[in-house]
Amino acid sequence: MRLRKDELLNLLGSAFAALPSTQARRVFGGAVELAEVCEPRGKRTGQLLDEAKRFHARCLSGHYYQDFAVNSRNFTHTSAGTQEWIAEMNRLFGRCAEASKEGRHPEARAAFDLLFDLMSQVDECRDDIVFFADEGGSWQVGADLDALMPAYFASLAATTEPAEFAERSLALIREHGDYDRGKYLRLARLATGQERGAHSEALVALASQTISDQRPASPPEAL
Repeated sequence: MRLRKDELLNLLGSAFAALPSTQARRVFGGAVELAEVCEPRGKRTGQLLDEAKRFHARCLSGHYYQDFAVNSRNFTHTSAGTQEWIAEMNRLFGRCAEASKEGRHPEARAAFDLLFDLMSQVDECRDDIVFFADEGGSWQVGADLDALMPAYFASLAATTEPAEFAERSLALIREHGDYDRGKYLRLARLATGQERGAHSEALVALASQTISDQRPASPPEAL
């Protein structure tokens, strides 16, 4: 079976993560910056955010934009640059979720924000970020939002006041999960935890207000 570049990169990333650091150095020593990735977790604070910032900047500079002449035979293909972008998005999303689980909430939230911003810009058809031959969009990243959004919500709740948490959570759901709004609202409430009841209440109140504001006005009574 022949793998695409993004699939191969994800496979290699999973293999690297599963290896003890001594074996990782032997297998991948010349290919990755092991001084960073093999650091004990307690010493890695800030590295994720720095990496996400560099990736965000490369995306905006067109680093991953690689197009090709589209025709009826190749319109489902993805360029090497697009495959690399997808693989890097998924890798960084995974690291964000890991950072959130470890309680590194400020770093996780800031890195998540950069990645979700890129997804929004791609959906706005910013053609200088990444190239899709046909009907492209952030959905082609294949990100597991059911796992990523709760991690983001947990870090967001830990770093914001209730009102900001409600506003940012609803904005994210509207941009990337509006097709299943009810489910993601439930996940957001669960992610706040029992110690942050005010965050959950603020989310429910704002969501209810938004629904009310979107309802059409009642027709005037007939004279």
